[in-house]
Amino acid sequence: MKADPRIRWALRALVAIGLLVAPFMLTAFRLSLLTEAVVFAIAAISVYLLTGLAGLPTLGAAAYFGLGGFAAGLLSVHFTGSAWLGLLVALAAGALFAIPMGWLSVRTSGTVFLMLSLAIAQLLFSLAQAFPNVTGGSD
Repeated sequence: MKADPRIRWALRALVAIGLLVAPFMLTAFRLSLLTEAVVFAIAAISVYLLTGLAGLPTLGAAAYFGLGGFAAGLLSVHFTGSAWLGLLVALAAGALFAIPMGWLSVRTSGTVFLMLSLAIAQLLFSLAQAFPNVTGGSD
């Protein structure tokens, strides 16, 4: 049974208001936990969009997530601790790598797309392991 669209919009509005009020109501630990949950929820939504709606099963969606995380982490360690700037840098790093990889990947389908997405993820993993002075390697 599908819920009434008005109820769904009301629930979405309540969640949005809750997320906007959360920084003023939660302790630092709980706010950090909520932030982490929202970040992982966004990553899960991206996999849902690729697999569920686009019909492209992927094994490499976490590669862009990790690339953005590394970019934001390196920025915060070496330049500034600004969370907003880190978010922008993470988005830019992921997008700059995803655009050429997406251009290449969407021309395929089925098993070829699956293997290509895995190859891209393994490429980023290998790069992270190859430069331990920058990324920390397997640490």
